[in-house]
Amino acid sequence: MGKGIWFWVVVLVLVVFVLAGIMKYGGPEKIENKSVETSGEEIKQGIQDSGEELGKGVEEKVVDEKEDEAEEEKQRKGEGVYYYDGKNGEVKIEVKGQPGTSLIMSYVYADVDGKNVVFPLRYYPDDVEDVDVSGDVVGVLDDKESVYVTRDLSLIKSVGGYANIAAMEFSKVLIQKGIETYPALTVKNEDYPIYEAVECGDVSGDVGVVYMKLGDDERVYVEDGCVIVEGRDRDGLLMSVDRLAYALLGVM
Repeated sequence: MGKGIWFWVVVLVLVVFVLAGIMKYGGPEKIENKSVETSGEEIKQGIQDSGEELGKGVEEKVVDEKEDEAEEEKQRKGEGVYYYDGKNGEVKIEVKGQPGTSLIMSYVYADVDGKNVVFPLRYYPDDVEDVDVSGDVVGVLDDKESVYVTRDLSLIKSVGGYANIAAMEFSKVLIQKGIETYPALTVKNEDYPIYEAVECGDVSGDVGVVYMKLGDDERVYVEDGCVIVEGRDRDGLLMSVDRLAYALLGVM
């Protein structure tokens, strides 16, 4: 009789412990769901981490590709010092970038009337070899006392300040040769008071004219004693004026 009572006491205690466990953990089904939920969160976090790593990988690849493109551009431009096999012998040309800009210039070491002078140009010879040059563009300018660099108003409206940049590319060579240069328009305009009205027909014994214009191709040619510099667009015009500059320097 005494043993029977203790047996049921033990059973009752065990039942209490089992019920307490079920209430706390929710039984086998809830424990299983909790495990699934935990596994799902781990998978979700894993996917997120993988996505971030993948994103980083793609981002790093894009950066690498941009660096490669920049390096290819640098190589294509040929930064450094090289010697061009010019018309009158080897010419030293230093190609280098301009600090704070994407502009790369060619510094041409030339001999002008016995003086060693360095001329910065936007293009190096290889870039402008395809610009067609016809007529004695050097001869018609070298014997002048002054040269007017004229243009239509439409050119200024099309390329803006690059018209002046284009004019300076070869004007600095003429100035070094002792030839005065002046800006001009083909038709007088009150908005440009310092620009005289000069056309190709104003060429004379002492006065030369260079006429810059947009056209169908990149070329430099002589027409009735007037040197015409033509380009299809802004960049084409800049290539043509540099080709004229190289001709005046005796490089090409």
